Amino acid sequence: MTFMSSNCHNSFVVSFPKNRPVFQELKAFAKANRNKIDYILVQKWDRFSRNVGKALLMIDAFKRMGIEVNCIENWIDYDAPDHIVILSIYLSTPEAENSKIRERSIAGMRQALKEGRYVQAHPKGYISGKNSLGKSMIQPDPKVAPIIKAIFEDYATGLYQQSDIIKKYKRKGLDLTKSSLSRLLDNPLYMGMVRVPAYKNELEILVEGQHIPIITKDLFYIAKKIKHKKYSLSNKSRGKNETFPLTGLLRCSECGGTMCGSQTNNGKKKKTTRTYNYYQCNSKEKCLRYKPEKIHKELDKVFDKIKPSEEVLELFQQILIDEYQKTKKERVKDLQAINNKIQEVNKSELLITEKFGLGKIKSSEVYEKLMSNYQSQLIELKNAKAELGDYQKDLDKYLTFGMTLISNINIFYKSASVEVKKKILGSILVDKLEFFKNSFRTHPFNEAVLLFTKYSKAFKGSEIKKGGVHKNISHFVLKVGIEPTLPKELDFESSASTNSAT
Repeated sequence: MTFMSSNCHNSFVVSFPKNRPVFQELKAFAKANRNKIDYILVQKWDRFSRNVGKALLMIDAFKRMGIEVNCIENWIDYDAPDHIVILSIYLSTPEAENSKIRERSIAGMRQALKEGRYVQAHPKGYISGKNSLGKSMIQPDPKVAPIIKAIFEDYATGLYQQSDIIKKYKRKGLDLTKSSLSRLLDNPLYMGMVRVPAYKNELEILVEGQHIPIITKDLFYIAKKIKHKKYSLSNKSRGKNETFPLTGLLRCSECGGTMCGSQTNNGKKKKTTRTYNYYQCNSKEKCLRYKPEKIHKELDKVFDKIKPSEEVLELFQQILIDEYQKTKKERVKDLQAINNKIQEVNKSELLITEKFGLGKIKSSEVYEKLMSNYQSQLIELKNAKAELGDYQKDLDKYLTFGMTLISNINIFYKSASVEVKKKILGSILVDKLEFFKNSFRTHPFNEAVLLFTKYSKAFKGSEIKKGGVHKNISHFVLKVGIEPTLPKELDFESSASTNSAT
């Protein structure tokens, strides 16, 4: 592009890229030297602009400055009545050519995607490569691919939040952000599928990729289900202090405030630093504070007294059997429903395949889209069936777990972690405990505990309303989510996560 003065003594050439930063310099120079410039000359019109609308606006803007924009190869006579038509043709030709190039590029890229060749920027875990025909194709990165697989395996357990995954694998050298991890978990490339995005009248489809998958389809859909339903398979401990399991569960008997665990020491200047532990409230009235050992010892005594009578144990066993049989019937119905759906999907797959083979479905894209959807449904149904599984099949194991738990809750409490202790107390208390001097003032146990200890001398004063003990106690038996899901040992920590721990 050339600026030309009226005397033709001053000229220079400017070329600018697509983002056109130099074009801003051109406008600034023209504005500052508008009285010294007669022409802005370009070798070809596509060097000035490839957009008709913007080009006409800029030509008009320079004209108001007294500067004429023209082309050396295709000169425009602005005095001619039809100059605007000729100028529009010259300017629209490169724009149309650009559109054709763009369409050909998109068509080529989409064709490659439909063939299962991913030709865009490769994601983490893959590197650029070639197939047997020498065409571009991604291939697993031997260093990063195992890490990507481990990420999916960790996330599919349901034990990790995305923030936990980011921290864990940052230490292993993989730098991820929350958004990049989210995209990674949703990317079907890792299970060997290629997403062909929707374009014009074509729907988005998934096709089988030519590249080697890093993970299985089952693993991908399990992780996807966890990500989008946002559920976790366990409640993790968040660093509770083992010294103070009763924090937040004690009420000050003097001011009524909540008591929490606190630690003090005899000062850093002492030769030997000693730490002292107390339960105390935040009141400024200087209420009594207690050593945790003293309160915990008294609580152990209370738990030792929570022993259900033989009559209650027999009743509880019968309730467990009733609940087991009812749950089993519901589970059988659920499994049967899933099996029926699996059969329906298999029949639909077979029917679509027959129609495609007979030419009734002429579009291969539509066929692949339908088959991909059926495959996704089958994987989800099989996962749902696996979740139901065969647990609770053994009634003896179910009864052993329930009876052991209710008969030995004091032993479970003593040996449990602070997190489980809180869950146990939360499931059997309806209010905070009050401790004064040497004993608990209150025993605010829920109705289930009072029913279990009805014949205990320690709780003889606890009155139970008449009318259907079986009916009342049945609300506190083991529900779905607390049954013994582990085949080799009882998993009390997961059991104590609900209010039905008793």
